[in-house]
Amino acid sequence: MEDEKNCDPNKMDQLDHVRTLRAALPKEAFVPNSSKLTILWINLLILISGWTIAREFDQWSISWLWLYLPLAIIMGNSIIVLLFSSHDLLHGSVIKNSRLGHFIGLIGLSLLWMPPTLWKVIHNHKHHAQTNSLDDPDRSYLFLQAKTWGNGFRI
Repeated sequence: MEDEKNCDPNKMDQLDHVRTLRAALPKEAFVPNSSKLTILWINLLILISGWTIAREFDQWSISWLWLYLPLAIIMGNSIIVLLFSSHDLLHGSVIKNSRLGHFIGLIGLSLLWMPPTLWKVIHNHKHHAQTNSLDDPDRSYLFLQAKTWGNGFRI
């Protein structure tokens, strides 16, 4: 397979593709956007508020139990936003200070029980080394790919 890639001038390996694409984009595309921290803090506040409210539900009248569903939906959305915000943060697209980014990322990834260091190893070394290839663990929705750890999450 490696010989086929070297013989075909239309195929480019991943690293060459990234270098070509990065050179074509303006420098402003790589400037961190700290306003994304606001989204992270708002959703963290929503989660804390939701947990506080849910803790008191057992003392409410049964006629108020219908509030569980909207609260669960809102909190579930906040968890997803928190995880995506942590993803951007750990990629350095939010702030440049990597220590602060790791600390805040730890808050976001704590719901997965995954420290930022482990996330970086799995995400950057497994996903980004094989992005959009059949071996990419984030492409677990494909049925014609090699068996990877991402297949366990296929629905």
